[in-house]
Amino acid sequence: MNICRHPYSPWVSVAVPALLFILLGIYYPELHLWDKTIAGLIGKASLVEGKNLPLTFIFLNWWGTKKGMFATCTLGVASLFLFYRRIREGLLLAGGMLGGWVFLEVTKALFHRRRPEGLYLFPAPGYSFPSGHAFVTFLFTTFFISLSLPLIYRQGRNSGHGWLKILLFSSYIILTALTLATGWSRIYFGMHYPTDVLGGWLAGVFWAGLYNKIQAWYIRHTQR
Repeated sequence: MNICRHPYSPWVSVAVPALLFILLGIYYPELHLWDKTIAGLIGKASLVEGKNLPLTFIFLNWWGTKKGMFATCTLGVASLFLFYRRIREGLLLAGGMLGGWVFLEVTKALFHRRRPEGLYLFPAPGYSFPSGHAFVTFLFTTFFISLSLPLIYRQGRNSGHGWLKILLFSSYIILTALTLATGWSRIYFGMHYPTDVLGGWLAGVFWAGLYNKIQAWYIRHTQR
């Protein structure tokens, strides 16, 4: 039997990051030395720097907040609507992000890990694991790419819309760079441990995979 054709084999991509995420949340004390080493290599912003922070750092902090993600998601939904001329992809993006935010709050309450000690340059309420900024920025980038990627294949057969392909590829590069920079900045700002950021990304992989399965199941059953 070909295992790749097993009906449950695609769920491995959902189960593996979920298992790693849970293990990371439970056994993080054993990884304290790893956290300390990585944080030491990245460094930490001082309160003096906070008075003259580059605009990029301020944006990275804002982007992962509820206001920042609301604005970004609104722009993403509007872009998908303009590209597709229909609302389905935009609703899928909005639904995935909204469900992800609920998932984030539940997991933070379950693990209730305290943040690193110290003074922060920005307000940092709530628990530390997983990093909310790392999670939501990764999630938005993943959803936007997966929902808009079919446009590239579609436009590949239409040479008159090469500009759209360039625009989407450029947005993918920018979003990926911002996502990685946001994760790095949470450690640099001293608001999260490296395992918090890694946990945020793993949680993002899990939720994006799970939501994709739910979405595919819904579309398959509604089209019968």
